[in-house]
Parts: sequence; C-alpha cells; structure tokens
Amino acid sequence: NKDLTPPGAKPDALKYGHEYNLGLTLMASPIFFTETQYLDEAARKELKAVLQPYKAQREQMYAGYVFAIGNKPDNGSWTGFQNYDPQTGNGYLTVFRELHNQEVSAEITLNFYPPGTQLEFTDLLNGNTRNVTLDGERRAAFMIPQAPGFQFIKVRRF
Repeated sequence: NKDLTPPGAKPDALKYGHEYNLGLTLMASPIFFTETQYLDEAARKELKAVLQPYKAQREQMYAGYVFAIGNKPDNGSWTGFQNYDPQTGNGYLTVFRELHNQEVSAEITLNFYPPGTQLEFTDLLNGNTRNVTLDGERRAAFMIPQAPGFQFIKVRRF
C-alpha cells in the first residue's frame, strides 16, 4: 500500500471525526486529556457515545493482549486491533475503514481462532449482535457504510 497523501499536500487528519480519533486509542488504555468546554455540543456527544461503552468494558479489556489486524494504515485501508484474552477466548476488536477506502465491506483475518470458529460480535456503539463463523483463512467480514468509520466490537467465543 502506498501513502495516499501526495508530497506537499495538506494531511487529511481533520477529515476524521472525534469518534474515529478516540476509537484509535481504545486498545491503548487511553488517558483522555481534553478541555471539553472548547468542544461544541455535537463533538461532546460523539465522544460520550464512545467513552460510555469503553468505560463499561475496560476492566475486561485489561485482561487481554492487543495485536494489529487488517492492512497497514495508509489512509485508504481496512485496519484495526484485536484484544484477546487467552483465559476466556473472548476479546474486543476495533475495526477502521480509512477515509480514502472505497470498499464498504472487507474480510479481516483474526488471530488465535482456528478456521470454523463460531464467534458472537456485539457492536458496542450501536448494540447490534451477530454470529460469525470464521472461514478457512480465519477471516470475518465487516461492513462500515461510510468512510472514515470504525466499529468497537466485543467478541465472545461460543
């Protein structure tokens, strides 16, 4: 993959929203320093929608180990992180569709689970749950309609 920002061009960082940028830090035990009084109400609402489910899950997340998944971030990839707890076989995913990615869906290989493993994915940002069976390459399908976008998913092994 190549960098999609031409030399001398303005970076796209400001085109990624507050929710997306906060999502990038979730697997890194974020310490959230910001002066929210300088943010408008819409920005505060976006951040709250991510922080509430994160706070409810963070203790369980601390039991897991974090690994990169998907493609190398290059402003046009599907990328993310997998948090895996070897004691339970459960974990978390943050999956990102970057700004210049034209694909509404992608298959991403997960670590530690053999082909055919059945998992339950719960999107912690909207509450939707779906059952997934990993294919022969240990891949799961993801869909994010708008770029940039991300999902924060709780993974439970059947």
